[in-house]
Amino acid sequence: MTDNPTMPGTGQLPALPPIFTPMLSGPSESPLDVALATIARGEDATGTVVVADRVDIADAAFILGPDRPLMDALKVVHVMMVAITDALGAIIPPQIAVTFGWPDRIMINGALAGGLRVTLPEGLGPDSAKSDPVPDWMILRVSLDVLGEPTDDIPGKPIERTSLMHEGCVDIAPTLIVESIARHFLNWVSKWEADGFDPIRNAWDGRADGYQEKIAFKLPGGSIKGRLLGLDEQGGLMVSRDGKKRQAPLRWLLHGPSWVAE
Repeated sequence: MTDNPTMPGTGQLPALPPIFTPMLSGPSESPLDVALATIARGEDATGTVVVADRVDIADAAFILGPDRPLMDALKVVHVMMVAITDALGAIIPPQIAVTFGWPDRIMINGALAGGLRVTLPEGLGPDSAKSDPVPDWMILRVSLDVLGEPTDDIPGKPIERTSLMHEGCVDIAPTLIVESIARHFLNWVSKWEADGFDPIRNAWDGRADGYQEKIAFKLPGGSIKGRLLGLDEQGGLMVSRDGKKRQAPLRWLLHGPSWVAE
């Protein structure tokens, strides 16, 4: 476990597919802050990936240019989740199980190892679902604990944490993880655009933590409990309770990350 927020990295840019432009944030900088500053300069920042130059955590902010309404664009979180599964599957031992906790948590062997966070232009929040605008940009941030529980810039105390090292993955550089995630993310985005959301739903359901079991989630957007059935067509969570299907909408993402306790 490490609680040093300024642990240095290698100073080397990750080798990403040509569609992405890599940038580094310093050990004491937030990739999100650097990404927001890049957007604020008025540049076309779409495709920029800001990567934390740290060895203890794989932390990257992907600046995206959504071409679809907000509620549809939010499904990119699930696209990234299945990409993370493929990416980790290519570089960690096969006996280590990677699963998903809806809507934004990455689990390793049943414990929290990190998650995703969405940042949108000012004024776009949970109520934006009513008008469903097309965002000018979206930042999708991926954080995965490599060496131990990190201190980061999100208020609150992470809960039930593990790390790749604690699960037996040694000598895996965060840069390698980000490189693998970026490649698999690009593949899954292409599949999403070509074949729609169903392939992502099927892949997500197969990795859902507690799939077909009774679950109870209390998240920033609300709470839901029942037998986990998987994703609905909009990327929300479906459960069965008292003989009826109940749903938690994906817009709960906009209330803040579910994997950090206040």
